[in-house]
Amino acid sequence: MLYVTGAMPVDERDSFDVLIEFHGGLRRLVSSLQAVVNACTLASAGAQPEVPAHLKTKLMDRLELISRTSSVKKARSAIEPLVPKGQELEFTLAFHEII
Repeated sequence: MLYVTGAMPVDERDSFDVLIEFHGGLRRLVSSLQAVVNACTLASAGAQPEVPAHLKTKLMDRLELISRTSSVKKARSAIEPLVPKGQELEFTLAFHEII
């Protein structure tokens, strides 16, 4: 979290940048965390961003409700009824712990 919030010291950040460059899984994790941090920042400013479909699909795949290989249309139709209207961000943050 220090990295994605910008709180990591510069020397540690430089070393971590090298790790991210060569480790695809870590790079994807940092990218996902950055999306959550960005969404939280927007939420604290009063904005309600749309949660990207690929993050919803990743979550639903982890829950074994849909497959990541499903089409976007199938994924959207499976996910949208489960997300409370007006609480899209809260839904994503609550289930992010599962990812």
